[in-house]
Amino acid sequence: MAVLIRVFVANNYLDKKTNDETFYININSKQLQEIFKEVLQGVKGICLDREELIVCLYIKSEKLESLN
Repeated sequence: MAVLIRVFVANNYLDKKTNDETFYININSKQLQEIFKEVLQGVKGICLDREELIVCLYIKSEKLESLN
């Protein structure tokens, strides 16, 4: 017997003024949401349409100074 659990739902949004398309992934699992919140903290965007994964981070200047 197989059990199907919907972990996430992918949606896209088309801005009618600019024709920019934005994709959103809604994560239904509360446990997975908590994991992603911790792992992706500070991530502004992820580019998946290239051979290598690109992750854009947003780091406040105070955090940058503490890293040095």
